[in-house]
Amino acid sequence: MRRGAVFLALCLAPLPALAESGASAPPASHEQPFLYDRQAGIGVTSSALGRGFTQDVRLRFTEPFAEGRVSLRIESPMVYARVADGRTAGIGPDADTGGGTGSPVGIRRSVASGDVSLRLSGLAYADAGRAVQGLFDLSAPTGTADTGAARFVASPAISGIWLAHRHWGLAGQLRQSVSFGGARNAANINLTEIDAFLFWRVIPGTAWLTFNPTQRLDFAQRRFGGGTFRVTGGWRLGQVAGGSLSVYVRPGIGIGRDRPYDWNVEAGLTLSAF
Repeated sequence: MRRGAVFLALCLAPLPALAESGASAPPASHEQPFLYDRQAGIGVTSSALGRGFTQDVRLRFTEPFAEGRVSLRIESPMVYARVADGRTAGIGPDADTGGGTGSPVGIRRSVASGDVSLRLSGLAYADAGRAVQGLFDLSAPTGTADTGAARFVASPAISGIWLAHRHWGLAGQLRQSVSFGGARNAANINLTEIDAFLFWRVIPGTAWLTFNPTQRLDFAQRRFGGGTFRVTGGWRLGQVAGGSLSVYVRPGIGIGRDRPYDWNVEAGLTLSAF
């Protein structure tokens, strides 16, 4: 397998994101630093909003195709949700799925599988320092009303990245999520997310930081005053099982009256290029 760098995975998707996982290894230094690699990872995310709380564990696997210019990822979560006063924190590292809305008072708890999702990624353009990619996520309502959207959710996106310097670069993403099918009484999703990224390769090939503000425009609920700010720190641990093992942590805070959470923390491991 070609050891293509997966900086799109680090910088372009909201994660959730990012393109292939919440955070991945920085790119190697060669003429095509944007090719997708095979990846396997595990991530744990905790979020809180008022007295509501969610925590999930997500397993991810990504397989590249077309000489690394296309990839397909599957993600399967297990979610714990505490619904308090009729609301809970957004579910997942990108909080693009809301929690349950049942009784307006009191607390209930739920542990169940979350919504399984597929992501198709493709490079539209790439050279030594710039790239544009398209993404398409599709999640299925395999969770419950408390641990998932209870609807199918389609999320196309477009991302761009510019490696302006050996140590830093800029990126941006526009993503639209729309729900369909599923439970008739489930909340509709019509969410636009605009992400900006500033990334810093502190030690090129070993350690990196990413700064990521996001603006959320929730047309379904007519809530336009919400956003997030997240910082990702990552470290390449070394060669394991024929691949490159990295660890990351990504704390975040919600911003504005319509924020998806008060605080959010994701941490995980990613094995790439094996």
